[in-house]
Amino acid sequence: MRVLIVAKLDSEVGNELISSGEMGPKLAQLLDDLKPEAAYFMPQGRRTMHLIVNLEDPAQLVTFLEPLWLVTKAEVEVLPVMIPEDLQRGMQQLSARRQKDRG
Repeated sequence: MRVLIVAKLDSEVGNELISSGEMGPKLAQLLDDLKPEAAYFMPQGRRTMHLIVNLEDPAQLVTFLEPLWLVTKAEVEVLPVMIPEDLQRGMQQLSARRQKDRG
């Protein structure tokens, strides 16, 4: 299942990581570990990352989110997302269920 991980980095920790030169390497390591399908970075009140990650198992959330909290003290939000093909399959399943219910 694909999820959107929105991580708003703690400003103090972000400042320290930038000052020490560790922001780049830490983010590179996080991205290497998470292997997101897409990654976007923006100023959304704070330094913010939007990552699209495909989960094979919900338990992966633990290994994906803990580093964000531990390394950046980020405020993290996880939202399920779909690509157009997922939506189409869901609509087909909904249609089939409605037809079965009318039955």
